[in-house]
Amino acid sequence: MNAVRVLICDDEPSLRTLLTIALDLESDLEVVASAADGLEALELAERFRPDVILLDLVMPKMDGLQALAELRKALPGARVVVLSGLQESLMGETVRDLGAAAFLEKGTDPSTIAATIRQAAA
Repeated sequence: MNAVRVLICDDEPSLRTLLTIALDLESDLEVVASAADGLEALELAERFRPDVILLDLVMPKMDGLQALAELRKALPGARVVVLSGLQESLMGETVRDLGAAAFLEKGTDPSTIAATIRQAAA
């Protein structure tokens, strides 16, 4: 079985590093790249063709909502899981309407994030 290829997009370098470490510990997940903003996410997604994009909403240059719409157009087969500091009650419906497979709040434990990525890719 091929590993699920993941692109991490968050403007916090330390969170990108922690997520990469946590997800790389999972034998069936592979972090192929990480981006600091929505523009970089779009560029890296087109280059690496991930199965799942883990996407923050509040970022510079291009926010997550804009990036979500652009990513869905550029890579319709890729699934997007939003990981945000915003509450799901405020943004969950909006991101699902824009095509996100799931919404997780920051602070969610790594095993739940990994399970959500697997579910989105399935």
